[in-house]
Amino acid sequence: MARFGDCETVLAIRRGGTLAALERWAGADLMQTCGRVAQAARDERPARIVIDGVGMGAGVVDRLRELQREGELEGIEIVLFASGERARDPAKWKSRRDEAFWALRERYRDGGIAHAAPWSGLTGQLTALRYRFTSRGQIEIESKDELRRRGLPSPDQADAVALAFAPLAPPAFRPTALAAPRPVTWPLPRLGE
Repeated sequence: MARFGDCETVLAIRRGGTLAALERWAGADLMQTCGRVAQAARDERPARIVIDGVGMGAGVVDRLRELQREGELEGIEIVLFASGERARDPAKWKSRRDEAFWALRERYRDGGIAHAAPWSGLTGQLTALRYRFTSRGQIEIESKDELRRRGLPSPDQADAVALAFAPLAPPAFRPTALAAPRPVTWPLPRLGE
C-alpha cells in the first residue's frame, strides 16, 4: 500500500499457481485504493484478500471489513499481513516477511509459479533482493531501506506477489459463487527459461 510519494500500490491477482495479473498505481488516497481492491474482489471473487497491514494498509483492511459488514464482499476472507511479526518458524526466519519471501523463492525454484504475462519490473525487483543469516541462524531478507541505500526502488511489486503466495492457513470459508477461470492461451515458461 502506498499513498502519495515514490512508492506504488500493487495488486497481485493469483489463480492457483499462476500470477494472473499485476496492477500498479500511485497517488491515490486510501479510499480510492480500497475502491479499486473492492472492485477487483467483485470481479475476481477470490477466497482471500491479503493486505500488507503495516502502516496505511490497516486502514484499507478496516474499510474492506466494513464493506463486508454492510453486505458486500461476502464470502471473502480479508487477511491483514503483519510483515514484522514473528515468523511461524522463528528458528528459520526472522519475521513473517522473511518467511513469505523465502517461500516465494522456493516456489519459483520448484516451478510452482507461472506468469500470465512477462513483468520485467517484478523480475528485476525479485532478483535484486538479497538475504543474510542473523547471528541466530535466521534468514533475513534485505529491507526496503537497505535497497534504497543501494540506489534501488522499493520492491512494491515483489511485496505484492510475496503476499499473494504467502504461506497462510487455509481460508476459513470459500466464496459462494466462483468466477470461471480464464484460460491462458500461450505456454507459460518457467522463470529462468
